[in-house]
Amino acid sequence: MAIYRADIKPRPMQYKIKSVNKYIRLEDIADIVLDKTKVQGYDFFSKSRKHEIVIARHIFCHYAYQATSHSLKTIGRFLGGRDHATIINSKDKYADFYLYDKPFKRLADIVNEAIVMQFGELTMIQRRTDK
Repeated sequence: MAIYRADIKPRPMQYKIKSVNKYIRLEDIADIVLDKTKVQGYDFFSKSRKHEIVIARHIFCHYAYQATSHSLKTIGRFLGGRDHATIINSKDKYADFYLYDKPFKRLADIVNEAIVMQFGELTMIQRRTDK
């Protein structure tokens, strides 16, 4: 039996900072993502749909949702006034790209290493909507 892409249910990584003395902020995640992806800040927060910029936003949305307790609405506001549905779509795209796009996976791993270097090991964070 062939396995189709729709049959695979990716489980995106979920994190929380282990160290009680370090708190991760949206600005911290954005700084790391911008540094590692080489995207300019004004492009990152703009309405641009260039591939490199969108990829950086997907990575940011994933870590912003998984590593902070901010709501989707707050993350969207921070990211240039985007809707909560845009953030949901972006973090879902992250899971797909991470599984099937090797250059994206390498870039996401580089960002993950930078976050771990700055904030320590990340572990699962539970949200009310998680099962």
